[in-house]
Amino acid sequence: MFSNECELKNIKISNNENIFIIYNSDIEYLLRNLTAFDSGYSRKKIDIINNIIESLKTTNNKIDTANKHIQDIYESIDKCPYCNGLLVERINKKDNSKFYGCSNYPKCKYTANYKREEFI
Repeated sequence: MFSNECELKNIKISNNENIFIIYNSDIEYLLRNLTAFDSGYSRKKIDIINNIIESLKTTNNKIDTANKHIQDIYESIDKCPYCNGLLVERINKKDNSKFYGCSNYPKCKYTANYKREEFI
């Protein structure tokens, strides 16, 4: 089973009629019609395969949820009010104190105190 985003090219399989090369979007069709192909798979084996595929869908949903969470974190990062650049943690060379500065420095010289609640 391959992603719908890939391109299958010249696939040759020698002497094995029970191998199906498909896109992942076609798996449900294949499972519904597997017995029609006289594949030798019992209904029990087909159900096992289907359960595995369903668990993979759940895994993909978890990955989607994790990616959404990461995106939410990026969107919640404080941004420079002048140029919309990201505010990154910096260290003052004179006294080693921390502050936030615009990631577009030196074009943008915006700074903010280190305590997040002081962001405006």
